[in-house]
Amino acid sequence: MTRNRRIHMVLACVAATAFAAAPAASAYAPPANPGKVAKPTGKKKTINVSKTCSSATLAAKTCFATIQAAVTATKQTTHKYEYTVSIAPGKYTEFIYAEGHAFDGLTIKGSSTDRSKVIIDVGTLSTTPIASGEFAGLVPRDNAITINAVSGVTIANLTVQHYDANGVWIVNAGVPASYVDLLDGAPVTQPSAQLTKNELFGGKTYTVDNVTARYGGVYGIFARTSVGGTINNTESYYNNDSAYYIGETPPQQKPVRTTISKAVAWGNELGFSGTHARYVTITKGRWFNNGMGIVPNITMGEHWPPPSFNVITDNDIYANNFNYFAAAPFDVNSGSLGGGASYPPGIGILAFASQDSEISNNRVWGNKLLGVGFLNPTILINDTRNWKAICGTDSSPIKSADCTALKNSTIIKRNKVFGNSFGSVKNASGTKIGVNRNGRDVLYTNDGVGNCFGGTGKNANTFEGGSGYLLGVPTDATKSSWQSCDKGKYSVTKTGPLQIAYFHALTFADATRTSGTTGLGASDPTGVDVVDNRNHQGRWFVWPNSSTTWPTGFGSPLETCVIAQGNEGCTGQPSPKT
Repeated sequence: MTRNRRIHMVLACVAATAFAAAPAASAYAPPANPGKVAKPTGKKKTINVSKTCSSATLAAKTCFATIQAAVTATKQTTHKYEYTVSIAPGKYTEFIYAEGHAFDGLTIKGSSTDRSKVIIDVGTLSTTPIASGEFAGLVPRDNAITINAVSGVTIANLTVQHYDANGVWIVNAGVPASYVDLLDGAPVTQPSAQLTKNELFGGKTYTVDNVTARYGGVYGIFARTSVGGTINNTESYYNNDSAYYIGETPPQQKPVRTTISKAVAWGNELGFSGTHARYVTITKGRWFNNGMGIVPNITMGEHWPPPSFNVITDNDIYANNFNYFAAAPFDVNSGSLGGGASYPPGIGILAFASQDSEISNNRVWGNKLLGVGFLNPTILINDTRNWKAICGTDSSPIKSADCTALKNSTIIKRNKVFGNSFGSVKNASGTKIGVNRNGRDVLYTNDGVGNCFGGTGKNANTFEGGSGYLLGVPTDATKSSWQSCDKGKYSVTKTGPLQIAYFHALTFADATRTSGTTGLGASDPTGVDVVDNRNHQGRWFVWPNSSTTWPTGFGSPLETCVIAQGNEGCTGQPSPKT
């Protein structure tokens, strides 16, 4: 995008949302020598961590004063035990790092199920890379916990905070090192690099359970280039990119799914970012008070697009209207697309590229711009350096298998949206208690293959005050509506080129008109959203709320942030400075 142009209409804005910032490149290095995945022995052994270890237990190496010392002590050349590092209550100012299969089966957990009792705080550590020794090259303040190429690991019952990059970072879990090495210098599409063998430990790769990640630099809980995994009963807030991130999931012959269940994400730029996430199920979570809620997406800097085979089901996704540009308790990650484009607040779910995925049985309300939307990413990425390196330009195209795969990955294809409730506020028991409408409920640009929306009975999407749909106009004059999900199979008919990406027009501040009208703008003559690339000031859509019910126990609204002296969070929200 050209700097200092002003973008009108929501879709031009939402196009700018989906590129997640990456952590420091040094953190992406593959493991040096991970070894071979271990097999469970069934033999358990516990090592304790406490600030009050006795001299006898210190000498016996059954108790350690630091978590890292205990973790290092569990390293095994020959796998004999499945170790647990049990951490006594307290605040630990250290980072934790484990690399390779010598740590397979390791559990690192607080000794109490109250996760606030054990806090790993890296906020006062150095920002200079370690010069030598076991952890040479690592930056102490970057990541609170890093697990690299370890299978069967569990992180539980603790809180991580004040990290510059990631709170809990899982990388290369369940993936052979030889496969990870394929990434070095490889095309971002990797069309033939399907993972044929997983490295699981007793059928597991990683588990993150009963963990809070807060006051972060980039991501709260992050798994990259990994297979499988369980993230359960966690909370993540005040991260300047996303609370949760699953990225670059390898295509697999025998997929192992990742599950994020009972997540609570609020006060972040994004609740969930899934750059090329595959085989992910997000369920039974609460995604609210973020800039945007859940964003499967595509970018040109990472491998294996697009996000595919994902399921977003049975979640509460509401009031993602946090305008972090005005004020935020973190350094705002602005202009991540270049040219000044940034994430706009006000969207529940945006699929910025998606294939073979499902959005079902969610409760979506109070998102000021949009409840659920799909957008073809070529609106932005076809002008990037990486795209041009693979596919060339219109005047000088490159024809190759990589380019074909990349172009195919941008098609919105074979997705299902059914059984969702839009605008109805329901309490924890599922009883409707009021109305809090989205700006628009469902948005689908007229650019896709075999997608279906709603239907009858359990497939029906329900809306407050009308259909709520804002869909592209079919190019086929005989097609009056989009494919429903009733038949249980997808249409294979391409629905036509992009027509409605800009509602009644997309214009720049210099009055350059880049799209014709579709006639749908008449219903929203003043419904204009403006995001200025320089100051990010916005004007919302006409928000058709006759009522704005907010249920007890669902937090309190966060649209603008005021930070009181002595607190790290926004006034009126939980979790003051700890």
